[in-house]
Amino acid sequence: MREQPDMDRGPLDFADVLRRLSSSEEEERRRALGELPEPIPPELADATLVELIRTMGDASWRVRKEAVARVARWSDLGTLIPRLIACLADGNNVGLRNSAIEALIAIGKPAVAPMLDALAGRGDEQKFIIEALAGIRDPRAVPSLARCLEDEDENVRAVAAEALGYIGGGEAELALRRRLTSADLIGRLAALESLNRLKAAISLEDLVPMLSQPVLRRAVLESIGYSGEMAALPYLVIGLNERVRGAREAAAVALLALHDSRSSEEDKRHIEGAVCNAAVEGTQGLISAVSAETPVVRRAAVVLLGWGQWPDALPRLVDALRDEEVRSLAARAIVALGARAVAPLVEIAQEAGGSLRAEIFDILPKLGPFVDGRVASLLVSALDDEDPDAASAAARALGDLGGKEAIPPLFAALEHDLDPGVPQAAAQALAKLARRYYDEVRLLIGARGLEKVGIGVFLCSILGSAGRDTDRPVLLGALKTGDVALRRAAAMALGKLGPASDAREALCYALADEDPAVRATAAQALGILGDRGAVPALVGAAGDDEALVRIAVVRTLGALGDNRAAPTLRTLARNEQGAIAMHAVESLGHLVGLGQEDEEIFLRVLAKPDPEIVKAAVRALGTREGEAAMSGLRQALDHPRWDVRQLAAHVLAVRAPHNPTAREALRARAREEKDPLVREALDAALAGA
Repeated sequence: MREQPDMDRGPLDFADVLRRLSSSEEEERRRALGELPEPIPPELADATLVELIRTMGDASWRVRKEAVARVARWSDLGTLIPRLIACLADGNNVGLRNSAIEALIAIGKPAVAPMLDALAGRGDEQKFIIEALAGIRDPRAVPSLARCLEDEDENVRAVAAEALGYIGGGEAELALRRRLTSADLIGRLAALESLNRLKAAISLEDLVPMLSQPVLRRAVLESIGYSGEMAALPYLVIGLNERVRGAREAAAVALLALHDSRSSEEDKRHIEGAVCNAAVEGTQGLISAVSAETPVVRRAAVVLLGWGQWPDALPRLVDALRDEEVRSLAARAIVALGARAVAPLVEIAQEAGGSLRAEIFDILPKLGPFVDGRVASLLVSALDDEDPDAASAAARALGDLGGKEAIPPLFAALEHDLDPGVPQAAAQALAKLARRYYDEVRLLIGARGLEKVGIGVFLCSILGSAGRDTDRPVLLGALKTGDVALRRAAAMALGKLGPASDAREALCYALADEDPAVRATAAQALGILGDRGAVPALVGAAGDDEALVRIAVVRTLGALGDNRAAPTLRTLARNEQGAIAMHAVESLGHLVGLGQEDEEIFLRVLAKPDPEIVKAAVRALGTREGEAAMSGLRQALDHPRWDVRQLAAHVLAVRAPHNPTAREALRARAREEKDPLVREALDAALAGA
């Protein structure tokens, strides 16, 4: 953060500030920059600018950075920009030159015209002007940069090609394509690299002859991938066996680009199969590329190894699970190996650290059907892992892979008191195992009892997931205990067991529980139960003092879809604010067979300031037919909020194929819309019409 002058020092001694810019102490020079006033008094501007530009060449990068930031805010650009351009010709102070480039980029578009004038003068600073233009990326520079591609200095030609690759656009791409026929290999290489940056599609016919040039081979291989031609495939597969690492990596990137460019699933499978059949040398190159410095290369290597399904790649793919850039791709590549990966993964996991073990445990259940007793043993032992992520992952995996032997250790993990994630994962695992080994799980639940402090909540959840009617009496008993958390868990579990009059009555009674969280959970559970016999009790609970409860009740009334709830929902939609009104409007929209009164509510809500309530009304209007609903949706298309307009476009997209009024409303909005996300929604809606 830029420091402000210390107002307690009294009037600023400007001469002292300028003097301290030459101090031998780095921090003193940096502080002096922060104390310069803005704006500078006119009579001191010239002397100050001289000092600031000198300071841009300071030996300290921190001071240079502060000076650049201060210079970039200079008000008199007419004086500043020529002086910065002059700094680009200073061959004695590289720091000053680089700072000048940075300042010009920060100034941006106002600096472009003066730099283009200087570029036409063909001075020593040409190369550095081009670097600054590349940073600004203004299309006005393209014609001048295109002319620089013919400069007698190969360094100027190369940096001009690079700049055109950053700016992009049709004119820049055309200029770069023309350079591909040049006899200048370095110039062709620079042009190819920039075209690759633009992912330009160059015909295979033009690219293949250039493969014979070793200097160009890496760039050509990458460019072949952007050609989009299936005929490129053999060249790229051969490229995986290149002796030069850069060329191998370019071939991998190109294969992924070619795969992404094909819309045909058959073409994609053909590319994957060709990689799978690649020679052993190519495999080793891909394995090495998993550790490449460039993320795009690492991603390509990992994906291709997944296509190839080579077991030798497994250790490196496991290492890649630590890499945030490619973690999910590495996991997918390991899963592609299927059961062949199980035994090696077990060995790796035994020696791996906690976070990596967690990644491995999450993958194991995805490897398909396999029989390996060491897996269950490994996972059970990992329930006591010091790393809670590893222990939780082991518990989750046991839910899919474990047998009866996993049930007692998972019950023990329910009492893990160091991290809440472990017992939660163990409960989820036991819920899955209860569907396969109900008697064994139920026996242990009975032995512990739901009232046991700390685990009763989890046991209720397990019983709810098991879904046995015979467990309803136990849960009804838990709903009457003095433990608030246990009552909440019992209420939710009762909802999962399916409709039953005693469950409905107990949950309706719980709507009057002393604890608001229990009341809210009871309302949610009645919604899961799906028993419309609860509607009168829910309507009564809609006046609860706690907003948390009212929201749960309103949502459940909408889910049940019983029109007896309409008067209550209308009242809440008209009178409440915030989340309650939003959910009331949403739930009212779920009811069917209602009349004009509800449409009028939705239309009035469109004028409310809360965009979430407005969006609820748009969704509700989307369920209605007729001119009133269409009028409201057209109104929403012109709403000040982009997300409301986007939603209205999505809703109207459903009507557009068979409703001319909807199509015309979408077209009218599309002619005016500026927001890119809304335009995307409008274009998709009109395309589907």
